[in-house]
Order: sequence, then C-alpha cells, then structure tokens
Amino acid sequence: MEPWRINTVIKYTITASPCDHLLFMSQQNVTVGFRALQQSDCALRVAKFLISCHIKTVTTQYISGFHRKPVSVFRAALFGRFRSWLGEVLGVELEPTVDISCARYEYSDVLLCHDDELEGRRVAFILYLVPPWQSSDGGTLDLYTTDSNFQPQSIAKSLVPSWNTLVLFEVSPVSFHQVSEVLSQDKCRLSLSGWFHGPSLDRPPRHTEPSVPRSPHLPRDETVLLEWVNPVYLDISYQERIQEEFEDSSEVQLKDFLKEEKFREVNEALRLAQIQWTKRGPPNQRCYEVASLDSLPQCVTACWELLRSESFFLLLSNFTGLRLHYLCPADEDDDEDNEKQEQKGDEEATGSSTESPAANTTRQKGVTPVCCGEVRRWSHGGYTLLHDGEAARAEYALDLVLPFGCAANKCLLENFILFYLFIYLFYNFLFNHFSK
Repeated sequence: MEPWRINTVIKYTITASPCDHLLFMSQQNVTVGFRALQQSDCALRVAKFLISCHIKTVTTQYISGFHRKPVSVFRAALFGRFRSWLGEVLGVELEPTVDISCARYEYSDVLLCHDDELEGRRVAFILYLVPPWQSSDGGTLDLYTTDSNFQPQSIAKSLVPSWNTLVLFEVSPVSFHQVSEVLSQDKCRLSLSGWFHGPSLDRPPRHTEPSVPRSPHLPRDETVLLEWVNPVYLDISYQERIQEEFEDSSEVQLKDFLKEEKFREVNEALRLAQIQWTKRGPPNQRCYEVASLDSLPQCVTACWELLRSESFFLLLSNFTGLRLHYLCPADEDDDEDNEKQEQKGDEEATGSSTESPAANTTRQKGVTPVCCGEVRRWSHGGYTLLHDGEAARAEYALDLVLPFGCAANKCLLENFILFYLFIYLFYNFLFNHFSK
C-alpha cells in the first residue's frame, strides 16, 4: 500500500469481461517485509486442509487475526482507507469485516471452477507474492464466460500471477473462475486473498439441468451373458456371495468381469479415431469427454447393449438383491412398503414427508427399472463434482462403472493418476426401491 501513500505511479487495468475485474501493478517493489513473507511464519506455519473436490492439497492460513508485520499493516490498510475508497468507486457501503487468508499452491495444486458465492461477499481480492512467473508455470487465474442460464462455459481470460499485483473482481452470478494446475515443480504460488463484504447482488433462480433420457432394458436372452461374462460370475453360489458382500457395504468390485478376449477387443477399439468425442460441462460441475453412440465400433456397441440387456438386469439383481427384474422374488420389505404407501400419501399431503419429490415420483412410476449411461473418456484435468442440483433430483439408483484403458492389477484411482487416460461405461440403473 506504500505507493498509494506517497503517490507513486502504478499501472492498472480495468476490464468488464467476462466479469468486472481490476488489476493494480506497482512500478516499484513493495516493502522488503513482503519479500520476507515468502519464507516467514505465514508461509511456513500454515494449516493444510482438503476442500472437497474443488482443490487438491493447498496450504492455507487464515490471517484475519495475524499480528505480525507486514501482514497486519497490509490488513489494516486494505480494510481501512482502501475499503472506503473501493466502496466509493462501487457506490456500495462495504462492511469493515476482515476476511483474509494466505494460500500456498505448489506443484499439481489446483482450484476448480466456482463463483465465490456466499452471503455477504461483494468484492474478491488477491495479492500475489510470487517469484518470477510465466504462463508455462500454470497457476493462472482463469475467468469464464457464462451462458444465458448463468452457467460457466469457456475460459475467456487467464491472468498470470505477478509479484505485487492486486486483483479485484466483483462477486456476482457471472464471476466464475479457477486457479489452473501449478505446473512448476520448484516455484510456490503464494498469495493473500479474501473478500470485502457488503450487500449481496440479487441472484437469478438456480438453473436446473434437464434429466438424462432413460430407457428400459433391451430384449436379450442369457446367450449374451455366456458370450461376454466371465463364467465364474454366472455361478449361482458365487452370486450369492457377491450379494452378501453388497448388502454389507452397498458396493462391490468384480475383477476380471468380462472374458479376457472380449475385454481386450473393446479396450483396443475405444482408442480408434472414428469415435466422436464431445467435451461435457459446465465446468463448475464436470469436465470430461463423452462419445457419440452412433460412432462406436461394433464391438463397443455390443458391450453397451450387454449392459442394457434384460439378462444383465437379472444378473445385477442376483448380485445386489435389488429388484431390477420382474423375475426377482419379492421379500417382506416389499409388503411393508406397500402397507406404508397410504400413510406416505397422508404425510406428503401435510408436507411432513422427508423423501425428495423426485424420489417419490420414481416410486409412483411402477416397478419397471430403466437405465441411462455414457461412454466417457478421461484425460489429465478431468473431473466431476457434487453440487446442489444433485440433491433436488435425488433418487434410488445403482451406479455401474466399467473401466477400460487401465493397466492390469491397478486400482481405478492409481490408473487415473498414473495414466491420465482411460474410458469407462457409466450407468444409473434406477429402480423402485431397495429390497434389503
């Protein structure tokens, strides 16, 4: 803040696209104390925490009550005279709330796309305390465009961190941004960041994505299982053991599930250039590629039809004990559910039901299970995130994942980290209710 006090000329940039943001760059070095900050208590005495899904392990320290100079001086100036000036510029009365922290990003750290939305946040700020930095080092602040539904689309601008650069941007429905992966193995992306608080901007209604189309099983008999599935999984006694494990943990891994020659054929076919891949977003929820089913090679299509076949639904029922086929025997829980239907209707009429409307709708549709799925290709930087919209569409479902492109005898996570490229088939098999 010294240049402001002594009227030193600074460089600044004001931009309104893709969201309102402002950069201040000092023509001189700031105090030597900030240089020391890179190796001071703030950098070394930090707390590591993992923010679910959005961030790899980033070292951070909240310093709202930090009293060591020069941090305390910077904090006082930022939330004092500078806050008053910024409020005048925006025409908004900013609160004296101190909300500031120190973040330390190192090799492979990343913060995925988000908009900083939280009640009271009005303007975000970042002060970079980095060594000489290039775009090839990663760690850029990427700003996203948005569509008519206020959903992020693509990166419109990437700001490379620079020593003593202060970035400000308004927290709004279009302020989506990310910190790209740090690629340098010997540089630390250190910054002070936080928010000025004030009256929040009005936000549009939350956008709800359309439901994925679902379809019932394909009429295929057991010959398709004999052709594709490892014979050990067709043994009734083995299926009973699998069901016991599933009932205990609600999940199960079936190794070497497909016959080796079939698996190898599909694995090789998925690498063919004829398959048309499309990136799927929005980036605040997911980032991966999905295949056009019309472009799949014949053997991949056959595998896809296996997983959607009537006989496979019955096999899944035997694996899980869930009623995914009309031939599955009903148990006493089904009778209990039927007896509770009338009571359940009364609860919903009075607003006392705890089940989501989507789940209740699924129950009322009948017992015919349906499925939906995708052929996905994952590469370096791919991800999916949980988000608020998932809860609104909560339903009973069985997830099935069949990975390809992974080295043998490696778990799914290891393959993702080591190889960065694999393909799996993903399904939600929806059913009326659990029958455990």
